[in-house]
Amino acid sequence: MDSKLIGSPSPEFLQATLDSLDSHIAILNSEGVIVAVNAAWRHFGLQNGLEDSIDGVGVNYLQLCEQAHGLNSEEAPLVARGLRKLFRGDDERFEVEYPCHSPSEWRWFVLRATSFLYEDRRWVTIAHENITLQKETELQLELIRQAVEETQEGITIADFNQPDRPIIYVNQAFTEITGYHEREVLGKNCRFLQGSETNQESIEQIRRALSEEAPCRVELLNYRKDGTPFWNQLSLAPLKNSFGHVTHYVGVQMETTEKKMLEQELQSLNANKDKLFSVISHDLKSPFHSILGFSEILSGDLRGFTPEELRSYGEHIHTGARNLLSLIDNLMQWTRLQSGRLGYAPEPLMLADIVERSFDLVRGNAMRKEITLENHLPRTLQAFADNTMLSLVLQNLLSNSVKFTHMGGAIQVTASEEGPWIRLHVEDNGVGISPERQEKLFNLEDTVSSLGTANEKGTGLGLVLCRELVEMNGGRIELESDAGSGTRITLVLPTERFQDC
Repeated sequence: MDSKLIGSPSPEFLQATLDSLDSHIAILNSEGVIVAVNAAWRHFGLQNGLEDSIDGVGVNYLQLCEQAHGLNSEEAPLVARGLRKLFRGDDERFEVEYPCHSPSEWRWFVLRATSFLYEDRRWVTIAHENITLQKETELQLELIRQAVEETQEGITIADFNQPDRPIIYVNQAFTEITGYHEREVLGKNCRFLQGSETNQESIEQIRRALSEEAPCRVELLNYRKDGTPFWNQLSLAPLKNSFGHVTHYVGVQMETTEKKMLEQELQSLNANKDKLFSVISHDLKSPFHSILGFSEILSGDLRGFTPEELRSYGEHIHTGARNLLSLIDNLMQWTRLQSGRLGYAPEPLMLADIVERSFDLVRGNAMRKEITLENHLPRTLQAFADNTMLSLVLQNLLSNSVKFTHMGGAIQVTASEEGPWIRLHVEDNGVGISPERQEKLFNLEDTVSSLGTANEKGTGLGLVLCRELVEMNGGRIELESDAGSGTRITLVLPTERFQDC
């Protein structure tokens, strides 16, 4: 080895050493003048249209920074102050990132300045390094971070290789959906969102995906911090390193509670539709068959029939038409209610008057069975409800009472007041209702039509309609009955006094 080279390297060797470095390097004397630059520095100057005489050896770099102005010169004063500190010996090094964009290229650089002593003088080495690629990566990562934070879906990232696969990141949407703060979930497995009603099939699907290091998508019931349930569509995807090994799992949560409720409501509507078609196909046919059958007889040769037989046929036709009208009326009212076309306009109502008008509608049928109708309501008793809806309810209840009361029976309407509520009772001494049938009376899915004491037919829709109408008026309906000992149905309705509170 050449000892002379080691002891005192030639200027050519030192220059060659500088030129071998990719960073743009310049050496400043204690006055800030450039005394040496490398090839990368000169090349960068030429690329930017600068001559060596301006940006090369002999130029006072410190003064250039202090006097800089215009585009790409915002950080120049910081560099000048940093250089002054280095020359004074206050600091040994500093670093500044700065843009150096050209008309055709977006570029970022970092300037690293280091001071050193030589022959009792302080010198400074400046190295410029192009960090455009690094800066672009940082900006892309920041853009992704902002996008993840702003998205409405909850995002979680779990460490796949740590015991129990803890959460290491959650975004703001996750905390808003679940009610948990970030500090409450970091380091935990996400199973804390599960509860007693969480569907195990989805949990097993997640476990299989994790064991197979595969993605999956499930919908499951989760629970917020306050205990309220919510439906969550969860998408899980593995993240792999450059060797193809899974390092993390990212989860994307989208709350689907409203969608799930709409699906359930749609299912209920479809079930109701099917029940309606069943009612129409079964109960609508019966009165038509009766009317068609007896009218066919009456349209033929009547000479062989007695007056009593003809009268009986006419009564059957009349009964069939009346049942058909009742069925169609209930169907129309129910469909109007379901579609929102049955208007709701509550007002103070004199209950005794409503009951009397309802009595008038059923009085003919009651007289045929010699049933007494008794209205025991005080003339001044008021409820706050929709007139049309309450009238429909009372008409249905009284029609049922007449239907299931024997010849010579009685139906009475009474009431009592309980604070802001009126309890309106419709009571008969008819056949009563067994406990098994009571549970089905107010549900459309379970409605069944029963024959009355005089073989009157019904639709099974009446009490379903009554319940929905009463609930729309802020009330409820109660039933008390025993087979063979009559029925008492109570309407609990708000008073005007309650509405004003």
